[in-house]
Amino acid sequence: MSNLTDSCIEIMLKKIKNKKILIYGTGIKARKLIQMLNKYNVTFVADCNQISGQFEGIPVIDFDCTEMINADVVIIACAQKNTKEIYRRVIDRCLAFGWQIYSSNGSNLIDYYRTDLCLTDDKGYYCRNEKELLDLINQYDAISFDLFDTLIMREVL
Repeated sequence: MSNLTDSCIEIMLKKIKNKKILIYGTGIKARKLIQMLNKYNVTFVADCNQISGQFEGIPVIDFDCTEMINADVVIIACAQKNTKEIYRRVIDRCLAFGWQIYSSNGSNLIDYYRTDLCLTDDKGYYCRNEKELLDLINQYDAISFDLFDTLIMREVL
């Protein structure tokens, strides 16, 4: 492990010490991370391939049904080549709930991918403040929303 990675992990560990942690992943990296964090408050595990049961003695939850989950931090524990894909899968929910997102090597992924987040057309509203959003809204006479899967989530396949 490089000194940079060790440094990132140390910084992350200090920041998550008293936080409720959700681990995203159920593979080898997740198993090692849970063992490393045995004195931390790892409360849930989530994975797109497993939505219930237990992993390493920790309850597995369906990440798409996390409205009632009380977490502060999500740590994505997967192969490095898959981190960005999973980050894109979870970023909206994490930002909505104010959760920090780290990779298993300790990188703060919101800081790391912030440029990507702000430059993509469909995510640009995250980089705007309340006044800018209100100014955009006030340009229109009416604003409509698709009710299902926008304002109300259907918990069915």
